[in-house]
Amino acid sequence: MKESLTQSNISQLAANINKELKKMELDLKGRITVGYWRVGRWIARDILKNKDRAGYGAHLYEQLARKVSASQRTLERSVQLYRSYPIASRLTQLGWSHFLHLMAVKDEKQRRQLEHQAVVNGWGAYELKDRIKAAAAAGDPDGKKGTEEEIPQLTFVRGQVNTFALVEDEGEKDLLVDLGFRLHWGFAQIKSLRVKKDDCVKVRNDRFSKTACPPNREQLFTYKAQVRKIIDGDTLIARVHLNFRMFITQKFRLRGIDCPEIGTPEGKRAKRFVEERLKGLDFFVIKTRKDTTDKYERYLADVFYPSGGSDIDKIAREGNYLNQELLDAGLARVW
Repeated sequence: MKESLTQSNISQLAANINKELKKMELDLKGRITVGYWRVGRWIARDILKNKDRAGYGAHLYEQLARKVSASQRTLERSVQLYRSYPIASRLTQLGWSHFLHLMAVKDEKQRRQLEHQAVVNGWGAYELKDRIKAAAAAGDPDGKKGTEEEIPQLTFVRGQVNTFALVEDEGEKDLLVDLGFRLHWGFAQIKSLRVKKDDCVKVRNDRFSKTACPPNREQLFTYKAQVRKIIDGDTLIARVHLNFRMFITQKFRLRGIDCPEIGTPEGKRAKRFVEERLKGLDFFVIKTRKDTTDKYERYLADVFYPSGGSDIDKIAREGNYLNQELLDAGLARVW
């Protein structure tokens, strides 16, 4: 009875903590969105104040972008957010990425309905985007009615951390764990797992166990990582955890995007954008392709980072997708 009561107390405590962590995550996203709204308010009020000056607003965004740590596109969208949502309190329950998609819906009634459904159902930004597309397609076969020009969307796969496939040593016919980065590792207990080539193993607490392989092999090669240096908006050096106290430090290029050169104002803004999201984190999740590098020997990678919490598996499943966020902010182009 005592043990049961203790477990019950722990379960209740865990539920309360998870609820609080979720609230923290939502609060953080809400504060960021309201911050962009305030930026938009500053600009919109300035334009209104100078409305009698011919051509004042025509080049304002471009000139501001040279002096602040935000792109011209982000400044324009901040003003759009302020004008679309005059009351800031409505912005606290969803993130900036949600509203980037919502603002593409011209029909105000439909936009409000989608916003409400996103809050009630806990839709992520990508699910909301899919719902908006479905709603547009229902009233328009081409899916273009009622929306503005869309931000390019990267196709990506979320990986499974600490899951590895087995390969065969060509010379010895022994089974090895494919760690990625052209590295393989064998261990004495591998035969006791009753595994064969192309099976998968999972690492927990420095112990291997047989596990079902993910349905998509691209979900492999997903790691816990720590930033060592941010070179520019799309290139960084990270220390990757391979488990069993094994680490590798590599240079990575963010897959699918190209940021401006670091010597330009736009390139500096892109670098600051990445620094603000990754620096200071205990870790983030990085997913590569098997042995895939570019001509500079940089591994191509998708990066996912937390906005709250430290559950590595949850970050892999739900973390913010940095590559896409750079596109959303107008700080990168599809590459």
